[in-house]
Amino acid sequence: MKHFLLILLPGLLAAGMNAQNYHAVQGSSYAGALGVQNNPASIVSTPFKWDLVLFGAQLKSSTNAFSIHDYSYLSNPAYSLYHVDDGQYARKAGLNFNINLLNARIALNRKSSIAFGANIRSYTNLQTSEFDYNDTLHGAADF
Repeated sequence: MKHFLLILLPGLLAAGMNAQNYHAVQGSSYAGALGVQNNPASIVSTPFKWDLVLFGAQLKSSTNAFSIHDYSYLSNPAYSLYHVDDGQYARKAGLNFNINLLNARIALNRKSSIAFGANIRSYTNLQTSEFDYNDTLHGAADF
């Protein structure tokens, strides 16, 4: 039984990490305990009587400083390539993350619910002024 749990637990954790997307829960009645921060009315008239999230983490980032090539959701990400973009323009970056700790929702009836939890949330935006970047080195031999 112990070996079965050691095999089952990583599979459940991996499946749970890919089960939700940050934008999918906003405004949905299926959001459960995580929906109350975006829309407090989403915790009533839900299809389930209760919902519990022990730990959750969501991350989204964006930038115009570099590009990723040959990336596919169906292939191994290790085969993708990145390239720092050359040119004269302002660079921008954005990073959003949300950590959920012990979020719960309990439906008392169809029109009344209780929800609680702790969240750590950050929205970071970085921006530079316009500058020129040109990388002429392609390997150690170019020095």
